[in-house]
Amino acid sequence: MSTPLQLIAPWLPRHLVERRTPLPEVGLEERITGTLLRFDIPDFTSRPDQVNADGKRRRERAAAEDLASAVEEAFRPIFYSVDRHGGSLASLEGDAVLALFRGPHHGERARRAMEDVIAVRPTLHVAIASGQIRALQLGGGEQRHELLHGPALLALEQLESDSAAIALDFDEPGVTEGPLLSPPEAELLRFVPPALRGLANPAPVHRRVVAVFVAAPLNVAPAVYRALAEEAEAHHLVLLKVRAERDQLVALALAGVPSAGEDDGGRALAFALASRDRLVDTSGVRVRLSMAEGPVLAFVLGDGTRLAWDVIGDCVNVAYRLLAEANGTEIVATSSLVEAVREAIAGPTLAVSVRGKSRPIAVRRVMGMRTIRRVTPDLTYPRRRELAQLDACLDANQPVAVIGAAGQGKRYLWQEWSARNPTWRVLRATCRDHGAVRPMAPFIGAIRRLGGEAPTRTALQAALRGLPDMDDRATSVLDAFVASGAPQLGAVSSALRQLLTGLAGSSPTALVFEDLQWADDDALGLLQRLIHESPRSGLRVLVTARPRTKLPAGLNAVDLGPLAADSSHEMVRELLGERGTDEALITRILQRGNGIPRELVALADAARRGEVDLPESMEAWYAARIDTLDLAAREVLERAAILGRTLDQGLLRRLSADVPRAEEGLRTLFDQRLLVADDLGARIAFDREATREIAYMRMTSPRRRQLHTRVGRVLQARSAAGAPVAPEVLAWHLSRSDAPVEALGPLVEASRRALAHGRPRLALAHAEQAVRIARQHHPDSLPQVQRALGDAMLALGRADLALEAFRNTGDAALGVEVAAALVGAGFAREALTAVTNQPGAMAAAVRARALSLLGDKSAGEAHSQALAAAGTPEDRARALRFYGADLTRHDRFTEGIDVLEEAVRAAQRAGEPIGRADALDLLGSALAIVGEVDRAILSHRTALSMREVQGKPEGLAGTLRRLGRAESRTPQSGRALGHLVAARAILRDAGLESRLSRLEVDLAEVRWRRGEAEHVRRHLDAATDLSGRARARATLLGALVVPEAERPVATARALEVCELDRWRCGALLATAWQAYHEHDATVLDAIHHDLAQLRHAEFSELVGTWRAALPD
Repeated sequence: MSTPLQLIAPWLPRHLVERRTPLPEVGLEERITGTLLRFDIPDFTSRPDQVNADGKRRRERAAAEDLASAVEEAFRPIFYSVDRHGGSLASLEGDAVLALFRGPHHGERARRAMEDVIAVRPTLHVAIASGQIRALQLGGGEQRHELLHGPALLALEQLESDSAAIALDFDEPGVTEGPLLSPPEAELLRFVPPALRGLANPAPVHRRVVAVFVAAPLNVAPAVYRALAEEAEAHHLVLLKVRAERDQLVALALAGVPSAGEDDGGRALAFALASRDRLVDTSGVRVRLSMAEGPVLAFVLGDGTRLAWDVIGDCVNVAYRLLAEANGTEIVATSSLVEAVREAIAGPTLAVSVRGKSRPIAVRRVMGMRTIRRVTPDLTYPRRRELAQLDACLDANQPVAVIGAAGQGKRYLWQEWSARNPTWRVLRATCRDHGAVRPMAPFIGAIRRLGGEAPTRTALQAALRGLPDMDDRATSVLDAFVASGAPQLGAVSSALRQLLTGLAGSSPTALVFEDLQWADDDALGLLQRLIHESPRSGLRVLVTARPRTKLPAGLNAVDLGPLAADSSHEMVRELLGERGTDEALITRILQRGNGIPRELVALADAARRGEVDLPESMEAWYAARIDTLDLAAREVLERAAILGRTLDQGLLRRLSADVPRAEEGLRTLFDQRLLVADDLGARIAFDREATREIAYMRMTSPRRRQLHTRVGRVLQARSAAGAPVAPEVLAWHLSRSDAPVEALGPLVEASRRALAHGRPRLALAHAEQAVRIARQHHPDSLPQVQRALGDAMLALGRADLALEAFRNTGDAALGVEVAAALVGAGFAREALTAVTNQPGAMAAAVRARALSLLGDKSAGEAHSQALAAAGTPEDRARALRFYGADLTRHDRFTEGIDVLEEAVRAAQRAGEPIGRADALDLLGSALAIVGEVDRAILSHRTALSMREVQGKPEGLAGTLRRLGRAESRTPQSGRALGHLVAARAILRDAGLESRLSRLEVDLAEVRWRRGEAEHVRRHLDAATDLSGRARARATLLGALVVPEAERPVATARALEVCELDRWRCGALLATAWQAYHEHDATVLDAIHHDLAQLRHAEFSELVGTWRAALPD
């Protein structure tokens, strides 16, 4: 009777079975001195396709047997000669054989085997090389593989293109070897793929398969193989071959063998995506994949002493050669394969040329798989009216909002629409209520669903390639944004609009924006623009939101309320199944379910399982569900609750490593739908937020702190290893841990990130939390966190509180830097206090600017001192900018414009884009006043393009405001109004209410210029807390629009305020207005002359108009 080892041995290379040293463990490498011999049968892989064509005349089985016989005939002398000369058949590679010779005289024995084969098969391509060979032991799941690489293999690859036999003679003398050892049978069995174990010697079969090739760096081969082996087992593929090619590991996995499945293409695609995402997310491995489907011949080679299961087919060859078309982390597949998988999300069809093919091959770059879940119960009939509304809106390209409380079926509604419209590409942008706070976060998720979870440029290029409206700059911006959250929000917003417009232009596309109530301000701003542009772009926009959520303008509402009584009754009756005739039970469920579909489902589920007493509340029902879990599932659920509503699977598994039977517990949570996987599979979420809240609150406070501490330690270790960790998430866990003081650093970093992203309110929240923790646990850290608090206060316009926070830092060096920010915000007195007795060019420039704003006569001398002290290009650019601003403020426009032009050039030389934009804005404002409106608009537009890249909301709004004021002096005053309204929206979204009053004055002035006096008072009423020239302008505008009976008093008041605020031009205008109503032409002529001398072109022209209206 045969022993198990005798059954296994024929399927394994001889050198694995007949060993004289123990078999190395997985992950270890063995170094061998030997010879490699490779035989290649030319033009063989296309024969399965030929057989398929011939099969119309002969039975397919007979054709397959003919081809198998031809392969046997070609390989038989190779098997025989290698075995005869003591070699080992290391691998079969389709139409090639690789043999290994080791031990005494390995080179001579390999040469003789080669000569024997060539004698009977002279047309074979042969290559031979001797030297050092490295045998790396790989393992994953139930599978194992020996990977040969090293100098000898590299030499062999360099010779493969030659058709003649080439031998490198490294003949070895006799080597003393030990006795033969028998490796453990269980380990040897792992070298046979699980799906192929137990195959006897089946007849050759000709079938269609899907071939997946994977290429990754050789230096991470163990991690790559482990992931591929485990994912192949999970998706029921055969990981057939793994080999080294120069510095790359190349693997072949097959779907459809040894037996065909119902969805081989879908499983292969899911395997490719899961493998790619897993390797990129966990190890940062850049892995390329290619796929093709087609006919192959599957058969067993050998004569009993050496057996090998293999496939030969042109699709395998095509898939391998398509690897060259995959860049970075792309998945390239033949178009026929993508079209056969309904769930596939892929880019446009491209024609590529590959070696060995006379015609181009149609391929597409795979970006993901669409998952459309049908919820239970079927709400199609109960929600038929709402579905009809949704269909009507989207068919007419009208943006729509589905509004309903939790559990009302908002997601069901859009998923049902998606299921009814399978040709539409649906981009799902989901807002999160927990975790890292990043601007545009929902759109990051949508992009990742296009390009996979790998945040790399190449993955994005796969999604973006072929879209006519996308350019390289936009692609690069989105790449950097997804990878690191780069705060160039203006450029990101523009690139996202290009992306979505391009997708809608290439194929029907709908954007589903889920849970609007949790959206960040920047995402809301972009969403509003997409809604406004949707009639032109063709992009369908669907939003889901909870009641009382403030909706963007232009949305049609579809309200989801509780189900009608008859619909609820019918649904519950169907859910109860056999108990559906129990009217008393149905009545109790209806009373407690309140017509909410999710609650009715939960209660009916409890009744169907035989629970006698239905819970009095849903919270009690959720708690009861948790109580029924076994210990392992409860432990894992606790850890998931600590991580939040949505969480990373890898992090949950690591946190649950100490839980016995943790994987079994996690499966239980999935089976009971307490946890669900998202579309990409990398993250999971609680099916209901109430489940997480109850699981979290049922833990004791020490237990919660303990688990938060563990999560914090894991995230800190990830960060130390170079993995990206959002400081908001790290701070959230550490602040709730046993060591809250460790949250100070992440909180400060999170505050700075929020400021960089234009979210001062969020920055203030982080900073205030850091201050509370520092005061309670570590007072010595207060100076560090006070700086973050001051930055946030300053961004919100609270200069007094900001200055107090900065002083509390105890760092005198902060004075000048803080003062520069204060004077830029218009807080001159505070800035002057901050730079008192401070040396340096920057302090001198700030002092001069502050003195000028305060009307001090020594400001001119201070500016001269600042310019003289400027020792660097940056200092000179700043000093020139401050000096030019003060010159124009005091109506010295000719000098001021010259100085500001020099400031622009100095900032450009210094490489300061923000300083250059500031100087351009000041220059534009001065040019507009003297009547050079076209130059002014050009300056502001140049600054605007720079502001959009910088992404700072205050700077962007400021430039839009100045541009609007300049364009109000042209016939296109409507455009000016649009710029000012956009600036107001940006300031409101950023929480910068203190900047809105001056903007309201600008809007009032534009309205007055347009002859819309009725709107001027509304804007002026909204302008509060004004000071300086802004107050003077508002008072003057008010005098210009009051009823005639009130004009004398209003004009006198305007004159008084303008003189008080040292606005000479305003005082002249108020006097002119008064003279106009008194018909005093002499005064008007004088004022007209004075304004012309001051180069106030616009006001001079205005007074000239008043003068012309009077009789001579």
